[in-house]
Parts: sequence; C-alpha cells; structure tokens
Amino acid sequence: MLTTKEVAGVKVVRPNKPGKEYTKDGLPRHRRKIGKIYKTVFAPDGMRVVGFIVRRPDLLWMFKRPERFLALDAFDIQDGLVVPSRGMASWDDKAIERMGVDYDTCIIWEGIQVKTRSGAELGHVGDISFDEKTGEVTKAFALSPENEADYNPAIFMNGIEVTLADGSTIVCKTAGQAYREAVSEWTLEKAAEVCWLDVDAIQRALDIYTEAHTGGISLGVATDQGRQSV
Repeated sequence: MLTTKEVAGVKVVRPNKPGKEYTKDGLPRHRRKIGKIYKTVFAPDGMRVVGFIVRRPDLLWMFKRPERFLALDAFDIQDGLVVPSRGMASWDDKAIERMGVDYDTCIIWEGIQVKTRSGAELGHVGDISFDEKTGEVTKAFALSPENEADYNPAIFMNGIEVTLADGSTIVCKTAGQAYREAVSEWTLEKAAEVCWLDVDAIQRALDIYTEAHTGGISLGVATDQGRQSV
C-alpha cells in the first residue's frame, strides 16, 4: 500500500543498462535524475490511480520543461528511487493509451475541497492510500498537516446519507451531534444544582478552558464507559 504523500517528491531516475546496475564493489551505480513525482493522477471516476505527474528540473535553471506522465504499471522502486521499467512506453501518450483513460478527464484529488451532499465544508483532501499494483483507492483523508488550518469538520449535523457496501443507504448523525443530544438536559443550572456549585463559577471555568490557546482534560472516565463521559 502506498499513499500520495509517500510518493510526492520522490526522485525519478533513469535505469542503468542491464548488468551495469552496480559497481565492481557491489555499490549501486549513480543514476541520472529525470525529475520528481509532483502529483498523483486518478482515473476519471476518481477511484483508481493510473500514474503520476513527473516535474522535471528547469533547463539551465532558466527554462521550464514540460511535465511528463509516468504510468502506474511502468516503474520499480529501487533504493528509494522510482525507476521507469517500460522504456519509452512508460511515458506520456503510450502510457496513457495502455492505461485506458482519457487524460484530459483524469483527476488530481490532492487539495480538492471536501463537502457533504448538503454543502457543509469538511476541508481539503490531504492524503490518499492506494494499492500500488492495481491503483485501487483504499482510503482518503481530508486532513493533513498542509491543510490543517483550513480543516473544518462538521461536528454537529443530522441527516447525513451514508451508502453501505451492499448499496443500501442509511441516514446518520455525527458523533458530536450524538453527544450533544445525550447531554442536552445538563444545563448549567442543573449541573450547579447537582454539584452544589454557583452557575457563574461554572461559566467562568468554561470560559477559561474554551478561550485558552491550548488545553486538555487530564482526568475523567474513558469515553467508551459512558456516552456522557469526558
């Protein structure tokens, strides 16, 4: 299994001639650099990786060279480097034809905004796991260190439609919404009465905690022991 973050920035190098992979001392020979993996390319349906965009270094540090498409089935990983394995058929038009996709309608998922069907913003696609042989997408994450500042998950929401593996659809609520409903009866006034505290004192404590830049609750019952636990 690979992820888009793992492959991003990995060097792509030319293969050495057969029998010339190692020096007489058994060390890997130097391979000429082609470029680095820039983006992962997905089939138009978004559910399968078909290859990668390789960004090449500028010519004479001045002139931009066009990016190239490297097919998923046309490389090996050797010593942490990506090595094309099908010669010229590894690249561009020949590779796209073999992968059976329309390149102009392929998708680059990374950085795309994520929303629910109702329009609630969740953030941006940060990382995607896929099978390195078949390209099948296995998992996607809306949060990554690169987009953490923009991550805005829907904490309180009802009516989320989820399609199950058998194709049936159910309506769910977020975990935050379930907690909100479970503790809705516990107003400040009720908590003050049960705990023999002043309402204003509870409010001040809440303000200190919620307005702090950092904070945490160090004691409490594990959340798996009760829905109203901290």
